[in-house]
Amino acid sequence: MIDLPAGYGGRNLPDVSLNADPQTGNSVYFGGAWIYGYGDTSFVAPQLNCIAALISQVNGGRLGHLNPQLYARLNQYGYGSNSPFNGITTGDNLYWQAAPNFNPGSGIGTLNVPNLAKSFRRW
Repeated sequence: MIDLPAGYGGRNLPDVSLNADPQTGNSVYFGGAWIYGYGDTSFVAPQLNCIAALISQVNGGRLGHLNPQLYARLNQYGYGSNSPFNGITTGDNLYWQAAPNFNPGSGIGTLNVPNLAKSFRRW
């Protein structure tokens, strides 16, 4: 575990887990060449934004503030075959160990995007 300084202004608890790992990472086209092996939370924001945009498009409307809706769905669906969430039970985020269900290492877990989209269906 990494000790954060007193008064640290940041946050080290995720809401959801997406691919920020530089080992499985993202490719970046820069200076006329592909560079491989990038990853951090800056790459996760566009991933989640794309997921939200796809769900909005499929459902014909904006999703609104996503965090409260994700946690409401966690309370409604939990984890399982029809859940919008996949629990992360192993690994860590350099600060916290993953554990079954919601945990400070992986938050809600990863998103099952088809199930998440269905949970937002308006018809």
